[in-house]
Amino acid sequence: MRAVWFIGKFELLLNCTKYPNYSPKSRTPQQPHHVSSHLMTKKILTILLLLTSINSFSQFNLRGKFCGPVGFCLDFKNDSLLEFRSAYTAFAKYKIDNKKLILFFETEDSLRSTFTANDTQCIDNESISLTFLVKDKMTNEEIPLALVLIKSKLNDTIVTRTDINGIAKFTVSTKQDEYEVYSSYIGYRQFIFKLKSENCKNVTVNLVNYTDNPIEDGTIWEYEILKADRKKLVLRQGESIGILSRKKIK
Repeated sequence: MRAVWFIGKFELLLNCTKYPNYSPKSRTPQQPHHVSSHLMTKKILTILLLLTSINSFSQFNLRGKFCGPVGFCLDFKNDSLLEFRSAYTAFAKYKIDNKKLILFFETEDSLRSTFTANDTQCIDNESISLTFLVKDKMTNEEIPLALVLIKSKLNDTIVTRTDINGIAKFTVSTKQDEYEVYSSYIGYRQFIFKLKSENCKNVTVNLVNYTDNPIEDGTIWEYEILKADRKKLVLRQGESIGILSRKKIK
């Protein structure tokens, strides 16, 4: 609406030049012959320039790293992925919709908790032995006193904690072929996975620290884009306005 208002005002201003001009040296009206066509051309070019500036925002692709004065950065990797940096680092998918920057956070595979399970030989044919080793995903160090909980399909639950070497052991019935496993510790994200229990197993659980993956998957943040060009990105979230400058690649 502002663009239409501006064009309308600009047209009114230009239309004023179509009326006869009076020279102070003569009382005879002077018709602007060549001036009229020149002004019309100038009018068209100005309107096209204005429309181009209006559409330039939607056509502009964000690329590279934009940072604020307090260490807050948005590093646009491609058309849909960015790296968010503040006191921590997280990755998010993003899209631009109606002058809004929408971030959808989801964890990189390298920052997801994982587990591996290897079959071992059972000593007792009447039971299954499950041995868990819980470790920090990034440092590879064992986590003592980590919680390990297993739940059967019949909702039978067994809970224990790892020893000083990060190991927890369970002996379960052969009648259950699958368990749901919960593992967590203070400062780590809870990890839930399903484990087949047809054989005895050694299971290694790699937990992710909150500082390695600080934002929950599925979190959505939204910013209003006040300005976006190749040098500067101005965003507003609520009452806060952030001015980010593009960082040059060294």
